Amino acid sequence: MEALRTTGRDLRALPGSVVARSIVLGALTWVADLAALLVVCTAFGIDVTLVQAATLHLGSQAARQFTVTPGAVGIVEVVLIGGLVSLGAPAAAATAAVLLYRVASHWIPMALGGLAARAPGRRAPRRSVTRRGLG
Repeated sequence: MEALRTTGRDLRALPGSVVARSIVLGALTWVADLAALLVVCTAFGIDVTLVQAATLHLGSQAARQFTVTPGAVGIVEVVLIGGLVSLGAPAAAATAAVLLYRVASHWIPMALGGLAARAPGRRAPRRSVTRRGLG
């Protein structure tokens, strides 16, 4: 509970513009991710509505909270493939669409982040020690 209180106190200390930008950028990330899922489904001939795709996307995001695999590898794919098949998509098309979607939305950004972290001249971020631990 103390950690929750501390987090709340830290959030209230942030300027409103920072909080607003964070909320907007977070929402845009989800919208772009949903759009990527819709585009890939369309490319593989899977007829899915915006509401259906949003429901599947939300379901996969909820399911990923209960997994122990990094990046929710496995659970997101199972939820999305199962959801698309239950909506009438052929299993092969659903599998191909979801795998392409995951490569584009998870693996490519992860690889780019790894490359950026190893870029020449890049220094590790400085960490300060505060009363609460590493900051």
